[in-house]
Amino acid sequence: MQLTASGAITYQWSPATGLSATNISNPIADPVATSQYIVSGTNANGCVNTDTVLVTVFPAAQVNITPTAPSICLQDSITLTASGGVSYLWNPAGMNGQTTGAAIQASPAQTTTYWAIGPDANGCVDSADVTLIVFALPTANFSVVPPEACIPANLTFTDLSQGNGGTINSWEWFIDTKGGFTQ
Repeated sequence: MQLTASGAITYQWSPATGLSATNISNPIADPVATSQYIVSGTNANGCVNTDTVLVTVFPAAQVNITPTAPSICLQDSITLTASGGVSYLWNPAGMNGQTTGAAIQASPAQTTTYWAIGPDANGCVDSADVTLIVFALPTANFSVVPPEACIPANLTFTDLSQGNGGTINSWEWFIDTKGGFTQ
């Protein structure tokens, strides 16, 4: 923040901590904590006057993103919720093009990093990101031997499904028959 004094020929600021210079009319103040600065100005007649200014330093904003789960399967959606601010701007957009709000629905086609940026109640801005991992769907496939048979038929079904980078840990078979079925 730039401080500005006027009406004198020379200036002296104190304390020097957090100031870019102490002997100019408009130093830059960048204190790490709330600080009061005193400026003494001397005019051409040698008269001195002082003034004070309080520079308030707010704590840093702390934006966070919480997903309802750290990963999803392709074609699923998830809620991403931001906290720590009073409003948020999201990138990339959520479902239906939503770019604002504390929560968005996300359904990316691939692993994607989402960003939320927003100010807190003091106007301090922060951002956070979360990477949403997207898993490919398994490829369901099977074979039947023999491929054609007369009733009553004794058929053998073989699972040929592929995990596509994951492990298949459950199967659900549905066979529409008029007769019996042994799994």
